[in-house]
Amino acid sequence: MFDSQNIYDLSDDFIFSYYLINSRNESTYSNYSILNKCSMNKITDSSFSRLIGVWETSGIIKSSEGDVKITGIDSYEPVLENNYILHKADVRLGNNRSETMEFIKLDNLSNKAIMNYFNSNGEDGIMYGTIINDVFKIEGNGLRFEGNIGDGNTIIIGKWHIQAENENWVDYIDLTLKKRQL
Repeated sequence: MFDSQNIYDLSDDFIFSYYLINSRNESTYSNYSILNKCSMNKITDSSFSRLIGVWETSGIIKSSEGDVKITGIDSYEPVLENNYILHKADVRLGNNRSETMEFIKLDNLSNKAIMNYFNSNGEDGIMYGTIINDVFKIEGNGLRFEGNIGDGNTIIIGKWHIQAENENWVDYIDLTLKKRQL
């Protein structure tokens, strides 16, 4: 009897699979995990290491019903042997608290970072980011960010845009992050 089971990487753009072969109750596994570990670049060796630290977050959400103030803290810390950055955001959007956790990893095939996020509203998704020179860009489903990292990696100033029903991009959030001094 031959049984096989595909196991998929979480990245959604590149699917790794291997087969678990069961014959006479003996299992054989491929060397996927060994090969992947050898070929994976550490995110802390990339331009995303510039994000590591604790940041004071402020901004304005633009709305036809009136602007809403954003204040809070964002932190970025290397985790799991420096292969990932854990981004945690704890902010106030007006009078409402919002928390987000995000795992950031490098996609070695596209030179982008894959950003898997989860928030306190039960929402989750994947976005893709780049940091080239001082320009920080993030793209998601109907959402994008473009900002500049400046002053020795101690400030990020940028804008989030949201895609309207007519497919045009509209200013959504003006955002500033200032790194706390250690």
